[in-house]
Amino acid sequence: MAGEVVKRLLDAKMIETPSAEALTPRIRAAMQDEVGIEDRLNEEVREILTKYADEMRRNRRFLSGNV
Repeated sequence: MAGEVVKRLLDAKMIETPSAEALTPRIRAAMQDEVGIEDRLNEEVREILTKYADEMRRNRRFLSGNV
C-alpha cells in the first residue's frame, strides 16, 4: 500500500523524491505508526465503555421511564 501511495503522489506531482524505493519504507513506517495509534485509542475507548456500560444501561432505563 505504501508503494501505491508513493506512486500516486509522484504521478500527481504532489511530491518529488530522488528515490521512490527509498521513500516507500518511510511511508510504510508512518502508516504502521498511525495504525498503532488508532489501535491503542480503540482499546482505550473499549475499556472506558466497558467500565461505564452498567451505568449507561441504568441511565437509559431511567430516561425511558422503565425504572
